[in-house]
Amino acid sequence: ENRMRKRELFISVVLPLGKQLVDRTYLDQLYKTLAAHYVTFEVVLAYDTTCALTPEVAQDILQSYRSLRVVQLSGSNIVESLIVAALEYVIGDVIVVASPYYDPVEMIPTLVQQVEDSQSMLIGQPESLNLGLVERLSRNMMYFLCRNLLAIPIVPHTSQFMALNRSTANSINQAKAKFRYFKTLAGIALGGVRSFSYQPANPEHRLRRPFHVSFKFALQLILANSLRPLYVFGTLTFLTAVFDIGFAFLGASEMLPTVLLFNMAVAASTIAVVVAYLGHLVIEVQDRPPFFVVEVKDSIERLDRQIRLNVVDRAK
Repeated sequence: ENRMRKRELFISVVLPLGKQLVDRTYLDQLYKTLAAHYVTFEVVLAYDTTCALTPEVAQDILQSYRSLRVVQLSGSNIVESLIVAALEYVIGDVIVVASPYYDPVEMIPTLVQQVEDSQSMLIGQPESLNLGLVERLSRNMMYFLCRNLLAIPIVPHTSQFMALNRSTANSINQAKAKFRYFKTLAGIALGGVRSFSYQPANPEHRLRRPFHVSFKFALQLILANSLRPLYVFGTLTFLTAVFDIGFAFLGASEMLPTVLLFNMAVAASTIAVVVAYLGHLVIEVQDRPPFFVVEVKDSIERLDRQIRLNVVDRAK
């Protein structure tokens, strides 16, 4: 009875492609795993114009697999934008996000079961990331700042392998912020955010960001989720003003060059932080979408005929 109940779930699997392709071998394995556990499911490929997936290849895949949808974004996008865009088009009861070739597809049924039991949002932590020294130090510093100084509840060293239920996906879709880094949104899932360890299927296929993209992403993450930098530099500016009053009262002229340099550094840093938050605010209030969807295409046989009338075409 429990097995039949689970098989009646509608499962959506989102594959953010980045710059990589998916071949028939991988899709055959994915479809075989899903068909062995569930009656109804769909697969959504999310990519942008930087991906090597040509329209001819996409059309061939659509004609070869049922219940497949491709979502193409314009320009170059971070993988989080690909996932958020795909979440607006999935219709499953439980959604699993997996990086092709890197994340093991055989774990999908286990994740679906855990999401159903706990109502949590599950985020994967690979056991072997094979990070270089610079990348490891940068990540550890960012995680330390977020968790200890900026009060951002980020789960360290995670991948894009995750599972969430329909209500959590709806909460992400309805969020008004343009920058939606869902791994920090612990309150959107009824059971909170939980991490799980796993061994990647192919570690060499890990999605990697260029350094400038990682830096921009880290800056957006801080601006969207924490106001503490404003508080810190505001307090520092106030203390600097108090120090200057004391300095003027004491008349220690021999320290004037040092004090001037310190004041200039504090002023420049404060202005930079304020301008960054103002720029982020301007972007948020602009009536522009965070990404542009070029087209959405479905396979010829979207769903089995006997269940087609029981579902909607888009999450609401």
